[in-house]
Amino acid sequence: MTEPAALVYGVKWWNKPQVAAMAGGSVRFTNNQDAILTALDKGQTVMVWASREPEGAAGLARSRGGAFIRIEDGFIRSPGLGAHFSPGFSLIFDDIGVYYDATRPSRLEKLLAETEFDTAVLARAAAIRERLIELAVSKYAVGRRGKKLDSPEGRECVLVVGQVEDDASIRLGGADVRTNLSLLREAREAHPYAWIAYKPHPDVTRAGRPGYISRKEALTFADAFWPDAPITAALDWADAIHTISSLAGFEALLRQKAVHVHGRPFYAGWGLTEDYADTPKRRRRDLPLDALVAATLILYPRYLDPYTHKPCEAEQVLSRFAEGWRDPLRGRPLWHRAAAAVKRTLGPLRGRF
Repeated sequence: MTEPAALVYGVKWWNKPQVAAMAGGSVRFTNNQDAILTALDKGQTVMVWASREPEGAAGLARSRGGAFIRIEDGFIRSPGLGAHFSPGFSLIFDDIGVYYDATRPSRLEKLLAETEFDTAVLARAAAIRERLIELAVSKYAVGRRGKKLDSPEGRECVLVVGQVEDDASIRLGGADVRTNLSLLREAREAHPYAWIAYKPHPDVTRAGRPGYISRKEALTFADAFWPDAPITAALDWADAIHTISSLAGFEALLRQKAVHVHGRPFYAGWGLTEDYADTPKRRRRDLPLDALVAATLILYPRYLDPYTHKPCEAEQVLSRFAEGWRDPLRGRPLWHRAAAAVKRTLGPLRGRF
């Protein structure tokens, strides 16, 4: 029997078909850490879901000369949340680090630091950027603008984007500000006369992840509390946003908004953001916006067509959005759909009692 080309560790069950389709060869899934050593001894590539990487696994691979790759969601993921068992249709396979970990290099950071972006890829990036805005696409949603968001005329509109406080992007890409309440306080200090709206992260409000603050707490510093406002509508409304390390900061840059960053996300340090924390010295040049877009959405991720479940380019996923695709569980069995429905119902109850 032929051995699989790679061992894949730590992938949740709802994402296994996606990983298998995008990995570029035959794979075997496991949650057994001992299997990593066995795979390396056989000369196999080891892939791990980045946030579940076993301690010492990367060092073990280096010592044995084995290929070690981290997997994580891409940036145009799905209309549904992973916390609700929705699979992702964009993944990254990083053989250096992972994009949200500012403590070490990543393949994305290397692309941004070293790539000579030609006019063709920059034009392609600009077209993708415009298409994302046109279709109201964000990492977890598409086509949801909702009603127009209002605020008093004549005041600067500032959006503060909440995050899951134990998320790896804060643990490994944060700085002094690491909580949503602290972020709100910093935003009010920076914009004492602005109209500030706070939008909590959907995994906090819908799935009970850490980072919950009440409406009353939020309104200590904010003028509005928007848990249900679509992120694309909120970004369109804002003149500026404050974030620790949220992908919403990147999505705000797509809309050419002023982005104030209190952590060290992948899009900080390239001359496009107002950075409140020191960024890695590896980020040593200023970039045009569409160079950031080209590296982040074209060169770094892999994509899967939601209909054919075959690898594709970013433009194909956006075409599916334009055609009306909104069901991240299309083609999945009934038990998967039922489990997702239960999780959507019960998720918001976690952590409230």
